[in-house]
Amino acid sequence: MNIDEKTKISLFAALASIPFLVGGIIWLSSIEQKASAAQNDMRDLKPVIEEIRDRVIRIEEQLKTRRK
Repeated sequence: MNIDEKTKISLFAALASIPFLVGGIIWLSSIEQKASAAQNDMRDLKPVIEEIRDRVIRIEEQLKTRRK
């Protein structure tokens, strides 16, 4: 398959689309890396969130016993 002036798209259009394709690939790669880093951060925060939840439960129980 040759891209020349006889094809349905011009050679200039094909060459001009290459930077956009490369840029799109780089952009998607950076998005994937950021999502992966955020997922790792969430794994690190899970024990902290569970501890906060447990403390809130204890506080609620103390407030319930004081009201009675």
